[in-house]
Amino acid sequence: MKKLIALFLLTAGLAQAQSTIKLFEALQAAEIEDVIEGKVTTTKSIGGLTCTKDQEQNVECSMDLFTKNAPLLYENLNVYETETNNGSETGLRETTKQVDNLMCTKTTIVSSGEVYFANCDLLKF
Repeated sequence: MKKLIALFLLTAGLAQAQSTIKLFEALQAAEIEDVIEGKVTTTKSIGGLTCTKDQEQNVECSMDLFTKNAPLLYENLNVYETETNNGSETGLRETTKQVDNLMCTKTTIVSSGEVYFANCDLLKF
């Protein structure tokens, strides 16, 4: 049954993984509470990433690969940004933000500050 669910998620354009509360808390997005059969869940969604936390603080996240907006997600991820390339040789500055199993990278044109490329991946551990 689990294989069937995993296959469905892949064919539906979703990447899904268990995450920790750190990722949930780092997302700067509105929290939406839902109660089903007496169980409370809280969901945050931004840039194609949706994370749901249950009462026991278990978090599950999924990335919709069709609606993924990496620049929006990158900017709304409240974690320290690490510079991986200052752009002195290429003119392109590369930075990374990572929390738990989410890794985002952003490439900016040094001369204009314009975002040239951004990508976010939900890694499976």
